[in-house]
Amino acid sequence: MEPELVQDNVLKKIIDEETPLIGGKQSTGTSGGGDAGSKFLTGISEKEFWFIFTGILIVNFVGAFDSTIMASTHTSVTSAFNSSNSASWLSTSFLLASTSFQPIYGRASDVIGRRIPFVVALVLFTSGTLWCATAQSIGSFIAARALCGVGCGGVWTMGAIVLSDIVPIEIRGTYQSWNNLTYGLGSMMGAALGGFMADQLGWRWAFGVQVPPALLCTAIISYTSPGSISISQTLPKKKKLPKFDFRGCFLLLVSTALLVLGLSTGGNVFPWTSPFVISSLVMGSILWALFIVVEKTAEAPIMPLKMVWNRPRNFLVFSNFLYTVGMNSIIFNLPLYFQAVCLTTATTAGTRMLIPSISGTISGVSTGIIIVATGRLRPTLLLGAALILFGSILIATMKPTYSPLQYFFILIPANLGIGFNFPSTIMSMLAVSTQKDQAVATSTLLLWRSLGSVVGVASGSLIVQNLLKWGLEREVDGSGWGMTREQDELVREMVRRSVESVVGLEGEYQRQVVKAYEGALKGAFWWAVMATVVSGVMVCSIRVPKLGAVGEYRKVEEMEEEFRDEQMEQQ
Repeated sequence: MEPELVQDNVLKKIIDEETPLIGGKQSTGTSGGGDAGSKFLTGISEKEFWFIFTGILIVNFVGAFDSTIMASTHTSVTSAFNSSNSASWLSTSFLLASTSFQPIYGRASDVIGRRIPFVVALVLFTSGTLWCATAQSIGSFIAARALCGVGCGGVWTMGAIVLSDIVPIEIRGTYQSWNNLTYGLGSMMGAALGGFMADQLGWRWAFGVQVPPALLCTAIISYTSPGSISISQTLPKKKKLPKFDFRGCFLLLVSTALLVLGLSTGGNVFPWTSPFVISSLVMGSILWALFIVVEKTAEAPIMPLKMVWNRPRNFLVFSNFLYTVGMNSIIFNLPLYFQAVCLTTATTAGTRMLIPSISGTISGVSTGIIIVATGRLRPTLLLGAALILFGSILIATMKPTYSPLQYFFILIPANLGIGFNFPSTIMSMLAVSTQKDQAVATSTLLLWRSLGSVVGVASGSLIVQNLLKWGLEREVDGSGWGMTREQDELVREMVRRSVESVVGLEGEYQRQVVKAYEGALKGAFWWAVMATVVSGVMVCSIRVPKLGAVGEYRKVEEMEEEFRDEQMEQQ
């Protein structure tokens, strides 16, 4: 019988609502090959597991702290270097680097084991963070954030891969809840303390304080991370280890960089019709297409196309991509809204984002518990999608006259939705992938999630900068109280370069600038709503197996792969 027909028949059975959730006598061994005496896949003891898992949790916390600290400090950093119109590059450089290198860590760890890539990632992250704290120019700071991104991308990827190596999918939700908790705490502290330190101590301290715990993490992971787990353990003795996909790595890095470069500079630094912008976008698109062609024939592709073309994995990946586009467009621009439109300080902006983000941590922790208790993945996926859409609409329609309490309730739904959706997505991706594909499935999902972050920050900033330029030209007019056109242009240029200068404006000029900023930021928020609508439609059509049927589902996947391998050998 053809594998496709086998899969169709089995899928009907394992997705059928009448199928039991988790069979009472079913072993966790359905997910992979662990020792019979241990509940973990590699047969490690409870004590060994908690040594490894504690290291992953600490690394997760530090990475989350660093990734969100930029949201509440980027206005202080760019204002210090008098480069507010370069704000998007602070996060874009980080996200671009982490995006490009995440899949490299996944494949490298398949070949040489988990420990070396994990430690290398932490060393790069620590070095980049120290560089951020000592940077003397905006160019130097952007380069430092890029180095942080290379390290942080590896930290997240390797943590998720190691957890998949040792924890069966049937109980993964319990430990995913711990992961979500530490990530949420790190995100909250980064958003809140970043603004506070920028206001009270200076923005350099926001990065300097991360160096000691990053060094501690490096020591812990060097000691606890398993070094022997790799794909070579699962290969037959006569089968040669697949070659590393260097061509795919290069094409992914260069094509993504060119596309983001064109999106970030178009209409902001250069006109859209400039040769630089056009050539960046055209070359980026061509190289991305070439990347897809290369991945079709690569022996061990960085991004296996089956991960993005076959359902339900394609909808899991692309819905998550669009959610990160929308959410990063909002998250990156919310502090700007509070400072430029509501005229608050960086500390106040960070605090307003801190308290609602607690709800995301709560829902993230609850997600793992709910999934393990019910054995179902789809309900939390749908709940998260609905909350993200509802929350995005609330943010896009909010007004600067709202009270702090109103902002508190407006920001809660979207944060709750992220907490439900993102953990459910990664667990669903692992559930529909075979055990030997866990590393590449994890890195592929994180790759597209990071691509969504890059596109979200770049597109959100692109919308804001272009709408702001148009809005300032339309709104700022001091002729009514004797100001010249030259003075109007000086005001426009000043508020585009330094957000903090908006507070220092007086009278009608301030009102005009605030109106221009509000219109520009609302454009980015409505763009996020559009992205969440499309991703919500995808989520509604996703069907994934219940946890008790994962083993059967994976057997069908393995049958298909064996059939394809036999056909290729015959050819």
